[in-house]
Amino acid sequence: MASLARPVSGVGAVGATRLSRRLTRGAVHALVILLCAITLFPMLWMLSTSFKIPNEVFTRDIQILPRTPTLSNFPDAFQYFPVAYWFWNSLLIAVVTTAGKLAISIPAAFAFAIGLLSFGWTCLLLTKFSKRSFARQGDWENSYACEPL
Repeated sequence: MASLARPVSGVGAVGATRLSRRLTRGAVHALVILLCAITLFPMLWMLSTSFKIPNEVFTRDIQILPRTPTLSNFPDAFQYFPVAYWFWNSLLIAVVTTAGKLAISIPAAFAFAIGLLSFGWTCLLLTKFSKRSFARQGDWENSYACEPL
């Protein structure tokens, strides 16, 4: 009689595990959505404020959508501040930085790929670069993990 009380093949445990997984996934998704909303809210607020007239910007009530949207803020920003200069300066810095990193990385990757460097030098350089990336200040002097061959 005691053997009749046991579940056949554990179907109840499998259903509980599936429900637990679904609840865990649902909680993780809800947390990710909440974090995305918290991250995106300041950008939405700035975009909304860019379409508001000055009287609507400095009020005590929180209003995401402007009552009277206007596009006059954009020409005013370019007129009163050097926004175009700032944009071109940022673009120049990004292009020069990217070109510099590519100019250094491509020959190094080529040398590693075709084996121009012996194993000892490769090990030494990889150790030096990886340790230097993660080491604390002052610890990089003694970061040799392998001896040259």
